[in-house]
Amino acid sequence: MEEERLKIVSFNCLNKKASKSYYTLEKCDICKTPGCKDNHYLPWNIDCKNLQIHRRKHRLNAYFIDIYNNYHGVDIFCLQEIDSLKTLQNITDELNEELSLSVEFRCSWYPRNIDHTDGLAFIYRSDIKVHEIIIKYYDNNNHIIVSYKFEKYCRLIWIINTQVNYETRIKDITDTLLPFVDSLSPSKCLKIITGDLNATKYESWYNDIFNINKKKRDIHDAYNVLPSKRPEFTFFTVKEDQKKVIDYFILMNITEYKCGIKRLECSDTKDIRYLPNETIPSDHIPIFIEFTLYIK
Repeated sequence: MEEERLKIVSFNCLNKKASKSYYTLEKCDICKTPGCKDNHYLPWNIDCKNLQIHRRKHRLNAYFIDIYNNYHGVDIFCLQEIDSLKTLQNITDELNEELSLSVEFRCSWYPRNIDHTDGLAFIYRSDIKVHEIIIKYYDNNNHIIVSYKFEKYCRLIWIINTQVNYETRIKDITDTLLPFVDSLSPSKCLKIITGDLNATKYESWYNDIFNINKKKRDIHDAYNVLPSKRPEFTFFTVKEDQKKVIDYFILMNITEYKCGIKRLECSDTKDIRYLPNETIPSDHIPIFIEFTLYIK
């Protein structure tokens, strides 16, 4: 039996409007100019004369190159809060140009509401076939689920990319997201739920899914499969001094599908003093998973 690899990254990129409105500093600790009382955006949003940091667009594009190189290749990026199709296309073009891959990346973008505030996106290798795309709106009509049925190495895999509304997170996860994923066909193929669920494992949804109703599904939190890889946080806001793990890979049918998790990683959090910062252009950090697929 042969072994093949599938590498996936999930990342909430923080939309540009939110970054400007929410992450404005009250005190100037960016340019370090004595007596400066100006409000400055965090450094990845400005061209500070003393730091020479690229504007957000260039930093965001470059960060994707860093992610790809850090994990020695990525097959599929699942993204949240991408500003626009143009932003996504810029990232994809730079990946293709800078990496000079034999197989280029393709991309797709789905606005999460009628105002096109931002959206969910996929960037994926062009040699990965797409068999089906299903979009589902939560009841609030302000957040969506985008599901892709991919084929890789002759194996069908559903990847479900989502961002859940914080205010209705428990109801959205238990009453909308999980039943929707259950309905995807074929029912026994590998299903990977990923994205920003805006909920921690200490809330009721987690116990309900992974403990009380465990027998209903072959379902696993990837952090529990490899518990030593659970990060200290995946989201960090200096405004409210909050650090939380709210970004996940939730796996369904991995037992029957005959696959294993080879790696589960994220950025090293021990030296992160704030997000966004000079390296990471978001208040989230990307999470990475690598599967071993057993091919007959």
